[in-house]
Amino acid sequence: MATEQAVKGDRATISRGMPVGVSSVLWAVAVPVVAVVFALGGLYLTVWFAVVGLLLTGTVAGVCAGAGWNRAGAGTFVFIGVFALGLFAGPVAHDTYLKQYGTKADAVVVDTAKEHDGHGRDVCRVLDTAGKVRDLGNTENCYAQFTRGQHVVLFKDPIGNLKPWIEATDTRDLDTTGLATTAGLFVATGALMLYAGLRRRTDAEVAAKKQRRRTPAAA
Repeated sequence: MATEQAVKGDRATISRGMPVGVSSVLWAVAVPVVAVVFALGGLYLTVWFAVVGLLLTGTVAGVCAGAGWNRAGAGTFVFIGVFALGLFAGPVAHDTYLKQYGTKADAVVVDTAKEHDGHGRDVCRVLDTAGKVRDLGNTENCYAQFTRGQHVVLFKDPIGNLKPWIEATDTRDLDTTGLATTAGLFVATGALMLYAGLRRRTDAEVAAKKQRRRTPAAA
């Protein structure tokens, strides 16, 4: 009886605040949007900005869903979803922006190598028609698919803030697989937060559920 009264009291407390549906929708929209913002910020600032931002976003969202709303499973998957979304959103946005709005320039690969910094990242050194030499890495689409002496096309940022995107041809076709994956992760992360918010449980409800499991069924 006391447990049932505690549950009702907790529900009454929830009802006096922001409606459950409204707060759930706000969280469901905010979490993936913030993850994408940090991923994009990492392109212009530093990769650590994106990593730290995604860690904070995933932790806050996971704690909210797991500890605040007592949906531990959803909280864990939200944390994973935030990181996966960030990993895809940054490169896909980079590719999409430069392929659609970048200025094309012919170039030649003058050297290729691997950075032995613990990550083994590929590096392409390219020389464009303006005589400028650039070292491009994985972020700019260099994944050891180019060879020394190969003619390539650079898609340059019109604003000049991003390094060029390197391609073997001058096509502006987009990576539809990457776009679809990013969109799917965005929706999935938001849906998990929405589920956790709408199905949130109070501490008293969790305690009552545990009590029912411990109480043997009547004969």
